[in-house]
Amino acid sequence: MASLPGAPLNSAESPAANPPRLCGLGWLLAGLWFLFTGIFSAPAAAQEIAAAPDAGPLAIERVEIGFDGHYKVAEWTAVRLRVRCSSPQSVALVVEAPDSDGNPAAVPGALIDIPAGESRTIEGCFRTGRLQGEVLIRLVDKEGKTLLQHRLRATAAEGSPLRPALRHDVPLIVTLADLPELRNVASKSKTE
Repeated sequence: MASLPGAPLNSAESPAANPPRLCGLGWLLAGLWFLFTGIFSAPAAAQEIAAAPDAGPLAIERVEIGFDGHYKVAEWTAVRLRVRCSSPQSVALVVEAPDSDGNPAAVPGALIDIPAGESRTIEGCFRTGRLQGEVLIRLVDKEGKTLLQHRLRATAAEGSPLRPALRHDVPLIVTLADLPELRNVASKSKTE
């Protein structure tokens, strides 16, 4: 088989067959960038919700979604609510999010008893099939009747509890500890 003048001898030598790859230094720099953004970011993106005085027996005080508000499309994501009741209630968290076809998919949670006048954190999960979807959070009683609902729309605004989902090819790296504080603890233990 004849080749053109100046053309590589085989396809393995062509630039299209061997695209540039991230070398060791590139991986190191990328890892350091993710490490420092994780260390210096807020511990959780949450939305404080001001309850109206006539809000009824239930009020959502705080909403947290994912890791610092970040989550990936088509992956299970945690949702946490801080709920206050003026009278004793048994409620379940139901989270609705669009699937990959845009149809709402509801994920019900377990029934939780909340005493009067106390705040409780309720946890659940959901999976969205859309990068720019919205999430409907409902609190229902044991018969399934909706007692309270809160709709969140994905926005990139700072402090928003629901940011646009990350694509599958975007890495999501979670730091489980604030490393500067760990260094302070280690230095204190050495002086004692």
